[in-house]
Amino acid sequence: MKLSVGFVLLIVGLGVVAAELDKIRLDSRGNFVDQQGRIMLFHGFNAVTKMPPWYPEEMTNTTKLKLWKSWGINVVRLGVIWTGVMPNKGYVDKNYMKKIGEIIDLCAEYDIYVLVDMHQDALSSEFGMYDGIPRWLVDEACKTPWWFRYPWPYWSRPSERYWFKNYLTYSCVNCAQQMYENTSGIWTYWGDYWEAVAKTFGNRSNVIGYELINEPVTGNFYKDPRRALPAYMGRNYLLPVYDYLVDRIRKVDTETLIFYEPLTYAVFFRPTIFGSGTGFSRVPGSLTDPEAARKSVLSYHYYCWLFQLADLSRNMTFMERAICDMYLIPASFENSARAVKQTGGGRFLTEFGFCGPDGNPKSINTVECSNVLDQADKHFQSWAYWDGNFFDASGNPIQTHVGCIFANMDLACCAYLTVRFRFVVLVSGFYPHDGIRQGQLGWWSSFSLGLKIFCKFAHHCTPITRTTTKAQLLCSSQQSASSNVSSR
Repeated sequence: MKLSVGFVLLIVGLGVVAAELDKIRLDSRGNFVDQQGRIMLFHGFNAVTKMPPWYPEEMTNTTKLKLWKSWGINVVRLGVIWTGVMPNKGYVDKNYMKKIGEIIDLCAEYDIYVLVDMHQDALSSEFGMYDGIPRWLVDEACKTPWWFRYPWPYWSRPSERYWFKNYLTYSCVNCAQQMYENTSGIWTYWGDYWEAVAKTFGNRSNVIGYELINEPVTGNFYKDPRRALPAYMGRNYLLPVYDYLVDRIRKVDTETLIFYEPLTYAVFFRPTIFGSGTGFSRVPGSLTDPEAARKSVLSYHYYCWLFQLADLSRNMTFMERAICDMYLIPASFENSARAVKQTGGGRFLTEFGFCGPDGNPKSINTVECSNVLDQADKHFQSWAYWDGNFFDASGNPIQTHVGCIFANMDLACCAYLTVRFRFVVLVSGFYPHDGIRQGQLGWWSSFSLGLKIFCKFAHHCTPITRTTTKAQLLCSSQQSASSNVSSR
């Protein structure tokens, strides 16, 4: 049958001997595609260790890797910490790089792509967190007047529960300002990190991209309040340093995708003259590379700050639902789409959390995760959950997490039509009354077009209903899925 009726048939990976994964690129519409031009969706999690040895040991556990693959996970956002790469000035730790390389190669064996993430939170142990930025560099470049030293403006150091307050200390934002202004040649050291990483890992076909920095800190808004505005920061401070870093990476790797991130709250509101929006009028590196847009991905995060300290097992209130799920979630997806419409390139939800489905359909845990995933489906977005804690103290999978977070993984392996339609999808769960045994074929249909597409799911559950709009998906995520298309 000719594939000319407005849909694209799924290519089946089941039963095929695993080969080297294709290097991922972007098509002209910002979709992730493989070397055959087939559109890819990525669903996965973050794996970040915020202390020595600076890499997640669990990523070397082949039993877990096998489980993750069986759940349909096809991407990991891997923290490659600057302090791990460059523990001392002018020195690259080859043993650390070797271990990261082993993790990346193990992921490839299980058909998992890796997003290399220069992860940090509030920069340094000097500011109450961990050394995402090497301490030797902070000590050299980040000088704070003694009367403003950490933890000012607080009287005492914020507790671990209130870790996010460290982002508001004068010392932290002042150090970030020094980074953006290239004090003591910080850009050179930052570029050295990325050049070493790209030179070492750029030849791995399963490295999907490089994320320049996780959740960039605001500049010193105590000196200039405009630096708290995401558009002002993006335009005047982030974009210049991102340009430099991309140029350094491109010296050794001309093709791997670059992931760049605005201030975390940049996508909460539409771009306006009041300073909201990312502030990026173009992608980083475009001044020197006219093809930069096809190699650039906007990385954005979604967390509803109302839940930072909440008991996530309690029922969500109407006010919380109105603020978080009726406004902030759709706004984050829509505003990130507006941003890349202006700049070109792709986008990827590289973090979301404050939720972990617990079996209560009304809890913050369940409602928040479900709504984020529904919006991701609606916008055809790849995502990485924070974090990879899907196992209990005994090492067994937490079934509510696995069943609900990765339930819709198989949406990535079903063809999307060019028209809006509703469908029923049998997703991962643990309800025997649905009559679907593991290994059986689940199905979803577009009754209006008379098409039936069969997908083999890794798990089983009760049906749920979703709505989607996207066109022309041809998935090769190489999970346990198969399909057959028939026309009536």
